[in-house]
Amino acid sequence: MSTKGADQGGPKAAPADHEQGASAGHEQGAPADHEQGASPLPPHAEPSLKGPAGDLLLDAARGHFLQLKELAGPARRNAPDAVHQMRTATRRVRSVLKAYRKLLDPPPDLLQAELKWLAGELAAARDAEVQAERLRRLLAVAVEDQADGEARGDGEARGREQDGEARGREQDNGTGTAGSDDGDGTDEAPGNARADLGRQLDRQLERRVVPGAPGTAPAVRRLNAELAERLDAGHRQVVRALNGRRYRRFVKDIEAWLDQPQLAPLASEPARQVVPRLVGRQFKRLRAAASSALAAPDGSEQAELALHEARKRAKRLRYAAEAAAVLSPIGAADLGQAAHEIQSVLGEHQDAVVARQLLRRVAAKAAYDGEDTFFYGRLDALEQAAAQEAVSEFQTLWRRFPSAKPKSWDKPWKPA
Repeated sequence: MSTKGADQGGPKAAPADHEQGASAGHEQGAPADHEQGASPLPPHAEPSLKGPAGDLLLDAARGHFLQLKELAGPARRNAPDAVHQMRTATRRVRSVLKAYRKLLDPPPDLLQAELKWLAGELAAARDAEVQAERLRRLLAVAVEDQADGEARGDGEARGREQDGEARGREQDNGTGTAGSDDGDGTDEAPGNARADLGRQLDRQLERRVVPGAPGTAPAVRRLNAELAERLDAGHRQVVRALNGRRYRRFVKDIEAWLDQPQLAPLASEPARQVVPRLVGRQFKRLRAAASSALAAPDGSEQAELALHEARKRAKRLRYAAEAAAVLSPIGAADLGQAAHEIQSVLGEHQDAVVARQLLRRVAAKAAYDGEDTFFYGRLDALEQAAAQEAVSEFQTLWRRFPSAKPKSWDKPWKPA
């Protein structure tokens, strides 16, 4: 393990060349990763409490990178969850390099920039998957609420003795057309969020539209078309990036860096002395970000930005602690799990914020075209409630979040 510095932080990355990658139509002809010049990584030392801290950093970065590389093929083919997992692996490499930055001399800033680029290229497809799946659930809830409300209204108007007749009419007129078949899979669970998911949204959901719900069917069709376009465009972007020269150069550069890492003298010190301090830095940063989020006015733009920042800090602490779990399976794992819970609930909040932005943009287009926007308002209200619930859950989780950072992992670390 070398601790020598160098003139630059890692191998030089190639410039962006998105337009030079292959198009989505040529994805089947994309070369496999082993055909792109990638070579097996050399053996490495297993991390331990008494061993060098640098071993832990390299072990974590290597593992996440290998996962990233293996997922490139499935991501090109748009296999279920492949883009999500590849983006997560990319973020893990980047977070580990940032959290353990003091072990590197110089820091691999060019590699960090390429990891950021790759995560960005995967973002559109993954974000579209999240929003498409979220919309499926949201539409089901909204339409079900409307159906319940319509049934209650009919019951009050006609009296208890006519309830059965009213329910029969609601079933016959579920799509606004007499004689529709309700036994055609309208209650099936939604499938995987993939590139064709958006095209399936309205087929079942429009059958459940209640007569008199203003603008529901046009809203479903418009949202369906918007997300289908985003899913397809996101996948094309993934294929272009992964078939391009910039990605192939990135793979070679990070393999070269892992083969000959440039480490600081601190990386040679025992992991049990160094790693808790570095994880502790991420712990303190999360606490500062969470304090800012909790102090911001509820529902304000300042609060949204602060909650988003707290989520990113929780994610970095989580990945740093999970990397350290090989040293302290109990202490580090507990801290990583606590950070994961914070990250998850704040991720739910962020997804709701993004969904509301999407709904408002699509509603504005609908209004311009003269369509009724009532149903968009119902969906927006549901997302607003989801965001508020996530904030409330975050506040509850934070009250029991560990109050003391790890000091040493010679013994299992226990939160105060």
